[in-house]
Amino acid sequence: MPPQPQQHTALYPGTFDPATYGHLDVVQRGRRLFDRLVVGVGRNPEKDTLFSDDERIEMLTALVAEIVAGESFAYTSSSLIRQITAMGSDLSVLNTMCPPLVIRRLQAKKAEHPEMLRRLEA
Repeated sequence: MPPQPQQHTALYPGTFDPATYGHLDVVQRGRRLFDRLVVGVGRNPEKDTLFSDDERIEMLTALVAEIVAGESFAYTSSSLIRQITAMGSDLSVLNTMCPPLVIRRLQAKKAEHPEMLRRLEA
């Protein structure tokens, strides 16, 4: 009996606060490289998050289901996205860095005036 091919599983952990095109690009490439890719939405006790665990999981689930990223987005960080959100009035500047779903959620979150964004404005 021939040996069974070994399955390769990869774990992509992060806070994804918020998810960016860079994150989605890594997911897309990981799907091509591994038989199974597990995206782990985690908590870093040293980082404040803008979105709750459930909100981040919900966004990532929706975004991963509709992946069509192809460019290089390695320069984008979630911290940068949060800073732009805190300081900017027009979040359309994020169009090249985040999916429309994330931008809508950032606008809604900004309207709530969370403490985290107020700290970034200072």
